[in-house]
Amino acid sequence: MAAAPNSSKMALISFLAWSFIVSLVVLAIAEFKPPISLPATAPADSFSAERALKHVSAISEVAHPLGSSANATIRDYLVALTCDIAMADRDIRDEVLVAGARMMRRFDAMVNFRDGLKRNLKMTKQAIDKIVARTEVT
Repeated sequence: MAAAPNSSKMALISFLAWSFIVSLVVLAIAEFKPPISLPATAPADSFSAERALKHVSAISEVAHPLGSSANATIRDYLVALTCDIAMADRDIRDEVLVAGARMMRRFDAMVNFRDGLKRNLKMTKQAIDKIVARTEVT
Protein backbone atom coordinates (compact mmCIF):
# COMPACT_ATOMS: atom_id res chain seq x y z
CA MET A 1 0.00 0.00 0.00
CA ALA A 2 1.36 3.44 -0.94
CA ALA A 3 2.19 5.94 1.76
CA ALA A 4 -0.02 9.00 2.14
CA PRO A 5 1.58 12.09 0.55
CA ASN A 6 3.18 14.57 2.89
CA SER A 7 0.60 17.29 3.69
CA SER A 8 3.22 20.09 3.69
CA LYS A 9 4.36 18.97 0.23
CA MET A 10 0.74 19.02 -1.01
CA ALA A 11 0.23 22.48 0.53
CA LEU A 12 3.32 23.78 -1.29
CA ILE A 13 2.19 22.30 -4.62
CA SER A 14 -1.29 23.75 -4.12
CA PHE A 15 0.17 27.17 -3.22
CA LEU A 16 2.42 27.18 -6.30
CA ALA A 17 -0.44 26.11 -8.58
CA TRP A 18 -2.73 28.84 -7.25
CA SER A 19 0.08 31.42 -7.47
CA PHE A 20 0.62 30.48 -11.10
CA ILE A 21 -3.12 30.78 -11.88
CA VAL A 22 -3.39 34.17 -10.12
CA SER A 23 -0.32 35.42 -12.02
CA LEU A 24 -1.87 34.40 -15.33
CA VAL A 25 -5.12 36.18 -14.43
CA VAL A 26 -3.25 39.36 -13.45
CA LEU A 27 -1.27 39.31 -16.71
CA ALA A 28 -4.42 38.71 -18.75
CA ILE A 29 -6.21 41.64 -17.10
CA ALA A 30 -3.19 43.90 -17.63
CA GLU A 31 -3.39 43.17 -21.38
CA PHE A 32 -6.96 44.53 -21.52
CA LYS A 33 -5.88 48.06 -20.63
CA PRO A 34 -7.17 50.52 -23.22
CA PRO A 35 -4.55 52.30 -25.31
CA ILE A 36 -3.37 55.72 -24.27
CA SER A 37 -5.70 58.39 -25.64
CA LEU A 38 -3.87 60.64 -28.09
CA PRO A 39 -4.64 64.37 -28.31
CA ALA A 40 -5.98 66.12 -31.39
CA THR A 41 -2.41 67.22 -32.15
CA ALA A 42 -1.34 63.61 -32.74
CA PRO A 43 -0.14 62.76 -36.26
CA ALA A 44 -2.93 62.37 -38.80
CA ASP A 45 -2.07 58.71 -39.38
CA SER A 46 -2.66 57.93 -35.68
CA PHE A 47 -6.07 57.50 -34.07
CA SER A 48 -6.95 60.39 -31.79
CA ALA A 49 -9.85 59.95 -29.40
CA GLU A 50 -10.08 63.73 -29.13
CA ARG A 51 -10.54 64.12 -32.91
CA ALA A 52 -13.07 61.27 -32.98
CA LEU A 53 -15.02 62.79 -30.10
CA LYS A 54 -15.46 65.97 -32.13
CA HIS A 55 -17.36 63.96 -34.76
CA VAL A 56 -19.32 61.96 -32.19
CA SER A 57 -20.39 65.23 -30.56
CA ALA A 58 -21.48 66.67 -33.91
CA ILE A 59 -23.50 63.55 -34.74
CA SER A 60 -25.12 63.23 -31.31
CA GLU A 61 -25.89 66.92 -30.81
CA VAL A 62 -29.51 66.51 -31.92
CA ALA A 63 -31.75 63.47 -32.18
CA HIS A 64 -31.96 62.44 -35.83
CA PRO A 65 -34.74 59.92 -36.43
CA LEU A 66 -34.87 58.25 -39.82
CA GLY A 67 -36.56 60.43 -42.42
CA SER A 68 -36.15 63.68 -40.47
CA SER A 69 -34.34 66.78 -41.69
CA ALA A 70 -31.87 66.28 -38.81
CA ASN A 71 -31.09 62.82 -40.20
CA ALA A 72 -30.48 64.34 -43.65
CA THR A 73 -28.08 66.82 -42.05
CA ILE A 74 -26.16 64.01 -40.31
CA ARG A 75 -26.07 62.01 -43.55
CA ASP A 76 -24.63 65.00 -45.41
CA TYR A 77 -22.08 65.46 -42.62
CA LEU A 78 -20.97 61.82 -42.96
CA VAL A 79 -20.73 62.12 -46.75
CA ALA A 80 -18.60 65.27 -46.41
CA LEU A 81 -16.43 63.60 -43.76
CA THR A 82 -15.91 60.58 -46.02
CA CYS A 83 -14.87 62.90 -48.85
CA ASP A 84 -12.47 64.78 -46.56
CA ILE A 85 -10.81 61.54 -45.47
CA ALA A 86 -10.62 60.32 -49.06
CA MET A 87 -8.97 63.55 -50.22
CA ALA A 88 -6.44 63.48 -47.37
CA ASP A 89 -4.68 60.32 -48.54
CA ARG A 90 -4.72 59.31 -52.20
CA ASP A 91 -3.39 55.83 -51.34
CA ILE A 92 -6.53 54.89 -49.42
CA ARG A 93 -9.00 57.07 -51.30
CA ASP A 94 -10.88 54.30 -53.11
CA GLU A 95 -11.07 52.08 -50.01
CA VAL A 96 -12.48 54.96 -47.95
CA LEU A 97 -15.01 55.78 -50.64
CA VAL A 98 -16.11 52.14 -50.94
CA ALA A 99 -16.53 51.92 -47.15
CA GLY A 100 -18.53 55.17 -47.22
CA ALA A 101 -20.67 53.88 -50.09
CA ARG A 102 -21.41 50.68 -48.16
CA MET A 103 -22.48 52.74 -45.16
CA MET A 104 -24.70 54.96 -47.30
CA ARG A 105 -26.21 51.89 -48.98
CA ARG A 106 -27.24 50.62 -45.54
CA PHE A 107 -28.85 54.00 -44.85
CA ASP A 108 -30.55 53.94 -48.26
CA ALA A 109 -28.74 57.16 -49.13
CA MET A 110 -26.82 56.31 -52.29
CA VAL A 111 -28.31 59.23 -54.23
CA ASN A 112 -26.97 61.65 -51.61
CA PHE A 113 -23.61 59.89 -51.59
CA ARG A 114 -23.32 60.09 -55.37
CA ASP A 115 -24.26 63.79 -55.27
CA GLY A 116 -21.68 64.38 -52.54
CA LEU A 117 -18.91 62.69 -54.53
CA LYS A 118 -19.79 64.69 -57.61
CA ARG A 119 -20.05 67.99 -55.70
CA ASN A 120 -17.19 67.59 -53.17
CA LEU A 121 -14.65 65.51 -55.10
CA LYS A 122 -15.67 66.55 -58.62
CA MET A 123 -15.83 62.86 -59.60
CA THR A 124 -17.27 61.81 -62.93
CA LYS A 125 -20.31 59.55 -63.18
CA GLN A 126 -18.07 56.76 -64.48
CA ALA A 127 -15.70 57.02 -61.49
CA ILE A 128 -18.63 57.10 -59.06
CA ASP A 129 -20.19 54.07 -60.75
CA LYS A 130 -16.91 52.14 -60.26
CA ILE A 131 -16.93 52.92 -56.53
CA VAL A 132 -20.62 52.02 -56.15
CA ALA A 133 -20.17 48.78 -58.15
CA ARG A 134 -17.57 47.64 -55.60
CA THR A 135 -20.18 47.89 -52.83
CA GLU A 136 -22.39 45.34 -54.57
CA VAL A 137 -19.70 42.65 -54.34
CA THR A 138 -19.20 41.36 -50.78
